[in-house]
Amino acid sequence: MRTIIKVFLILLLAASSAQAQFTFPLTCSGTPCSFSGSLVIPSITVVTVWRTSSTCPSTPTDTQGGANSFADIGPGCVSGPATYRTETFCKVNTATTSNDSITSSGEAGSVAAEIVGAASCSADGGSGVGYSSVASVSAAVSANNLQAHPLDPTHSGDLILSSFIAFHGSTAGTSPIAFTSVDSLGGDLEYYVQAAAASITPTAGDTVAADPYANVSVALQAVPPVNSVLTVLSDWGSW
Repeated sequence: MRTIIKVFLILLLAASSAQAQFTFPLTCSGTPCSFSGSLVIPSITVVTVWRTSSTCPSTPTDTQGGANSFADIGPGCVSGPATYRTETFCKVNTATTSNDSITSSGEAGSVAAEIVGAASCSADGGSGVGYSSVASVSAAVSANNLQAHPLDPTHSGDLILSSFIAFHGSTAGTSPIAFTSVDSLGGDLEYYVQAAAASITPTAGDTVAADPYANVSVALQAVPPVNSVLTVLSDWGSW
């Protein structure tokens, strides 16, 4: 009987692992960027901030406070064309704060999302692997005329999160990979869950040619504990 229960639990946990997914319970845009609802634990918050000046955005703060604070997600400050600076930050949430409000001194705008299912704020690899950035101007008007630098994540099931900040706004990319806008944030914050690790180049659309834009893209690993539990159960010969 114990053997049957053991095998059943292993199969159940394996099925749960295969169905792991990322969700975005709360999103916001604006200055400040304020969620409407309570944060979930565990979760992370990712926020992209931009300024129309030659000064990089300041590190954001939020009403949650706590031991954890926002930190750059990898590429650092991206210098866009002319006086245009953007940066993406992340923090691990530690409390179920209600209506958490995120601010950055002197910001021109920001977009943010709470993400459930990410293992941490750490990118899956270094520059060009787990994160990338680019500053450029859009090509001729098309559905995918904004392009990021490619990522080459090392783990299957990663969340590919991409933020295109363009002067005239952007829409989620459709080719060569169809990205999904996080809530109604368009190409400002879009995502794709990559089933198998491979090189990927996020894109977005812009209705204005030669529109200045900056991009930060990052690969985030999924929460891994199920596989660890499976390993423990399979080694419990005396269980």
